[in-house]
Amino acid sequence: MEGTRRQTIDYGLQREHKDALTTFCYEGKDPNLREKPYCFPCLYYDHKTVVSELKRCSRCHVAWYCSAECQTRHFKDHRAICKQIAEDEKCLELAAIPLRHFVDPEEDNAVAENILETRAGELGDIAEAQDYFKARIILANSYWTEAYMSEVKEVWEKSLFHFLELLRLYHISCPLEICFRVPFLLLYLNRDDEAYTFIRYWIELDNIDDEETLLRHKRSREGDWIYPVEPNCRYRDMFEDYTKLDGQEETEPYLMALAINKMRIVASNDFLSRALDYTLHETDGRRIQQVRSVVQEMLIGNDNDVASQRQQRDRLLDKIDFYDSKTLGIFLTCEPVSEARQFMNVDDVFRGEYDYPLGIALANGFRSFFRIPGAVDLVRQRV
Repeated sequence: MEGTRRQTIDYGLQREHKDALTTFCYEGKDPNLREKPYCFPCLYYDHKTVVSELKRCSRCHVAWYCSAECQTRHFKDHRAICKQIAEDEKCLELAAIPLRHFVDPEEDNAVAENILETRAGELGDIAEAQDYFKARIILANSYWTEAYMSEVKEVWEKSLFHFLELLRLYHISCPLEICFRVPFLLLYLNRDDEAYTFIRYWIELDNIDDEETLLRHKRSREGDWIYPVEPNCRYRDMFEDYTKLDGQEETEPYLMALAINKMRIVASNDFLSRALDYTLHETDGRRIQQVRSVVQEMLIGNDNDVASQRQQRDRLLDKIDFYDSKTLGIFLTCEPVSEARQFMNVDDVFRGEYDYPLGIALANGFRSFFRIPGAVDLVRQRV
């Protein structure tokens, strides 16, 4: 019964996601990001959304209900992740206590200090901080799991907060898998400029002065965004800015995130171009055909810019190593799974079929990939 119920929920959400893509115009964003919370069981079971007078789960704070009855109704599906998040929060708080009163055993006459504030960027070199690191990454992953199911903006931001804190505190001592996950988190939040900024930072890290980098981390405070953001930098060409990207190893997750970025830009421009053609042809807009180029540039930018984005998209896709027939076949058959709510099942599928780090790239990004109109046809055409 539980399996049947779970399957019904997944299919209901999948139908909703497909409808979202076909009913509304495509604006280069994930249309399924929910800016405001909603009553979970009302959506999952009845496929209707209730957003008024919601109450939050008092234990995990990442589930919402419109009534006590709805909370009871949802309990069987929610209790595992609810318990996990509550336990993870407690473990993190316990692991933080010794770090807030840390006395360095290697220093004479050392006094207690809160190294979560005074040694940002250096915790990877402190053995006593490893339990804290493990606790925080477990909590970040738990929030990711819940965000992947609910797609509520606030929950995605909780996961992002903890991953960014790990990178701020531990810096280059963090496993690459954490660095790889952040760009996809930002894409799920439709923060594409920041995704580009983040990738650019880690790609060029070898060229940044170590002392300057460490100083930036030490000056930061909890919750700070420490990667300089340039407005509209998502339109830039990463290959032009950083030629060594071509030769770098283990870049598939970054390439995948950048490709999604470019695919969104191109798909959005294509949609607006078709909409403009229809408007000018089918309405009184025929009278202003002579100023079409001006209107187009106002709405979707210059044609040359669009062509450049298309070229960048294609070059990025060429660099992602899933274009042999076996790998591509597995990838394309996974499209229906892209809307499955259970991330852990999705993660297992990709990591079992693909080598590191491509498996990480696909597990984290394939939902965003398949939500872009024309993505499947684009991949098939490139074989």
